Amino acid sequence: MKLASKKSIEMSFGMIFSIIAGAVIIFIAIYATARFVQTSQYELGSESAKSLVNMLSPVVNSISTAYAPAPIKFKKETRIYTFCETYTSLSPIFGRQVIGFSEQSGFLKKWPNPSANITRYNKYIFAEDVLQGKTVYIFSKPFYLGYKVDDLIYLSTKNYCFVTAPDFAEEELTDLNLKNVNFTNRIDLCREDTLKVCFDFPSNKCNVSVYPEGAGESYEKGRVVRRNADTVKYAGSALMYAAIFSSPKIYECNIKRLGMKANELGMIYNEKIDIVEMKECNSIIKPYISEILAISRNLSSSKLSAVYDEALLMDEQNCKAECEIYSPSAEACF
Repeated sequence: MKLASKKSIEMSFGMIFSIIAGAVIIFIAIYATARFVQTSQYELGSESAKSLVNMLSPVVNSISTAYAPAPIKFKKETRIYTFCETYTSLSPIFGRQVIGFSEQSGFLKKWPNPSANITRYNKYIFAEDVLQGKTVYIFSKPFYLGYKVDDLIYLSTKNYCFVTAPDFAEEELTDLNLKNVNFTNRIDLCREDTLKVCFDFPSNKCNVSVYPEGAGESYEKGRVVRRNADTVKYAGSALMYAAIFSSPKIYECNIKRLGMKANELGMIYNEKIDIVEMKECNSIIKPYISEILAISRNLSSSKLSAVYDEALLMDEQNCKAECEIYSPSAEACF
């Protein structure tokens, strides 16, 4: 009886050891596989993010009007993470923008951690903090403060319904053939799955509301109110679109970055004025540039109206001048 009992104890210990050893081996295999898949997803996401940023380069094409390439389509549900900084040690003047990328994967449709961040110091991308979808819509428009500062890039994955939009916005975005933006004069005609952008009328159904500066004024300047978010101000249609399509945080960050670039360009044009005056070709825009420099050094949306008005006055004088100091926008001299 004792021998049989002893033998049964030895068999039980062997079985337990085998089970534990097998479990450890299976765990190591699963862990290694998971790590391999995670690493592969990270590398794939990093490459996709880099490809996406590279695709944005042709959008900035130095033309003087709005431009939209074909939308970018992905095979899987995708998240694009956008981040903006006004100051970094590598770019203390112009700041930077960072893009991360993640694709939905697995039977449980989980989201892996974002890929390696792709950094760009010369892009001004206006978007939500996190974009999600299989199709990314892109368009761009140049931003002027008298002289051209840079091209603004807008990214979106949602469908938008613009309600009672001004004619210029409907004409411009329709010409760009943006498939994710529709126009209507009645909010009840907007599809349920759209983000409602209302122009100059309050409604609890509006996700975003755009109001012109002053009653009965045009939409040249105004403010954009997002539901449960901070209100931002804009000046010019390029920044109106920026305020609509991006989060307030990214919007304000890029406004400050654009201000710093406007400041650097303004100093260059100041030097150009000195050069042309030596050749007896007078210019009278120096006081306007000086005012733009003073405001743009620490630009925010609350200061846009003042700097925009100064730029319009400068455009008027630049167009009349014997020697144009900068190339104005297409509409400036008419």
